[in-house]
Amino acid sequence: MFDINSIKVDKIIEKELLLRRIFPAPYAGYESTLPLFIICRELGDSYCLKFNEKGYTKNYQRFDSEEVIKRVSKLISDEQLLYYAKKFEAALNTYSDFKGKYYTYDHKTKQLKIGSKWKTILKTLNEFFNEYGKNGEAVLRAIFEVNVKHDKRWKNFWLIHTLAKKYGLVKGWYAILSELELIGIITRHKGDIWIPDELIPLIKHVIYALQKED
Repeated sequence: MFDINSIKVDKIIEKELLLRRIFPAPYAGYESTLPLFIICRELGDSYCLKFNEKGYTKNYQRFDSEEVIKRVSKLISDEQLLYYAKKFEAALNTYSDFKGKYYTYDHKTKQLKIGSKWKTILKTLNEFFNEYGKNGEAVLRAIFEVNVKHDKRWKNFWLIHTLAKKYGLVKGWYAILSELELIGIITRHKGDIWIPDELIPLIKHVIYALQKED
């Protein structure tokens, strides 16, 4: 369909997405949430070193969680990332995977790897399109556009269904959603359907490639 290497992804942005996904959000005073703050201090960041080990200044001011995450994502190397993922393994996410262009995380094993599964995902998507044809294309396009173009990731079930029918969905709505969830392209919760952030650049290229073929 296309060369995956041609997809431009900002590595620091993807790294920030990864940190947010696999580590707990850091909050001063809550020890179980502090791995990223501890990493920030150990990397010698001047902002994080203003605070004590619990995350407070002498005047009991707390660090800003967003600032910590952004600073770690810019400072940490791939080798350091692997090291700290092992060091703080107990704190890692046990519910969600991460499938980016540069990083892959398996929540079942808590294993972080430098590298991508995008070629495998693309192969799986080709098999999906072979099975569901234009109906599958219509649903995936609708999910992408509602999620990205319309910025609707919550309570969007019927919005996606309506748009999918506009794009040619005739049959297989529930089966297609189940298949996309099964192969890890989408996540569903009640009336919410969304594409994981790290997969959006890949799905964008898939959608555009399909439109060129039509």
